[in-house]
Amino acid sequence: MKTIALIQARMGSTRLPGKVLKKIKGRSLIEIMLNRLEKSKMIDKIIVASSIENNNDNLEQHVKDLGYYCYRGSENDVLDRFYKAIKNDRCDYVIRLTADCPLIDPHIVDKVVEKFFSGKYDYATNTLMKSADDESQLAQESLN
Repeated sequence: MKTIALIQARMGSTRLPGKVLKKIKGRSLIEIMLNRLEKSKMIDKIIVASSIENNNDNLEQHVKDLGYYCYRGSENDVLDRFYKAIKNDRCDYVIRLTADCPLIDPHIVDKVVEKFFSGKYDYATNTLMKSADDESQLAQESLN
């Protein structure tokens, strides 16, 4: 089984334009997120899905410089962008993530995927219930 993490990212945020390339201690938010997702045991490939708008050129180059694939598709049809980003990879499962969550916990991603695999589910999320039994179980990573 092949599982792809698909990160929805673009530079055109209305509240904080360019936020995915903003830096914390010298690392962009998308870089922090990608590095954290690399620690997941359940993800086989990571794809950043952005739009064809020119303001995403720097994002695409940055993602490529970090060694990841960036697909560029429709600005408005996000489902089509996602479909085209993964259609040639013959994956079995897709984990949809948004780039405005750079401190994602790879252990929680793995728990959600494991729970999904353990049953006959069409969809899994960790937004309906607390992700961990105890907040102290959440993994922490220094941004140094």
